[in-house]
Amino acid sequence: MTILREVTSYYLLYKPLFVYQIILAESLINRSLRLEYTDLPDICIVEHLRHLFNEYECTLCHKIFRVLIPDSLKEDNQYGAFVLAMAAVMTNEGYVSINCTSEIMSDITDNENNLSQGFIAKVNKRLALKLKNFYNDLKREVIHQPIVHWDDTVMNIGGNNAVLCFYRNENLALYYAHANKNMDSLDDDGILISLDKDTARDHLTLNYNEKFDFQNAECGIDLIRRLEKSKETTHHEWQESMAGLLLVANEAKNKDSGIDVDQLYNDYDKIIELGRKINKSDKDNPFWEKE
Repeated sequence: MTILREVTSYYLLYKPLFVYQIILAESLINRSLRLEYTDLPDICIVEHLRHLFNEYECTLCHKIFRVLIPDSLKEDNQYGAFVLAMAAVMTNEGYVSINCTSEIMSDITDNENNLSQGFIAKVNKRLALKLKNFYNDLKREVIHQPIVHWDDTVMNIGGNNAVLCFYRNENLALYYAHANKNMDSLDDDGILISLDKDTARDHLTLNYNEKFDFQNAECGIDLIRRLEKSKETTHHEWQESMAGLLLVANEAKNKDSGIDVDQLYNDYDKIIELGRKINKSDKDNPFWEKE
């Protein structure tokens, strides 16, 4: 038999209202504060009502049960589950800005539901707190993937540059937002520091930090773009040979036709060596250091 025990109580309070006129003046002589209280006529006193609602905890599963508050005691601006869900879906699934969400909700309800931007922000905050366990489960799942793709992008929030990090593969996607783009934000995510397998992303020297144990794979498309840009600025030819090698390797992988890895590494080393020779012989080139 499940036994419920009372664990706490909470209240809806209607406090007495006493209206006073408070005159606050500052003396210019001794810099002291003087308070003057003057009772106004027809002081309004509201009846003090207290409504007690108990909370109960299941002794077996420890789930908390709360007594429902009657609608007659709720504020007029209480919104139902459908309105809250609409606000959450529009901002998170539809990527609608908070101010546009407020305007749309007002328009489609003929001005009956005028959600403030602050309220919509609180809805998303409450939703995030309820998803805490889901986030932790998804984080563990991402960490155990054989390959993790990750990236970050800077976004403007209130005039300040924040960063959005995401970690994914073909089936999973996990996002984290941080106020700053630095190592501390990645440590807070706790994903890269926990990986011991492979990651893939565009070129980032941070990936080769000694504190990380994973094997880093550069994004092929990003590498080809960087090679093309380097070729355009330096007018050298080795970049085209490297881009061609990457395309051949990727095509063989996609067709599952097999590839001679030793030959691939051999060709790679030859192209790198050629690039270094060309670079050293053309130090007058304004882009030789970057190359």
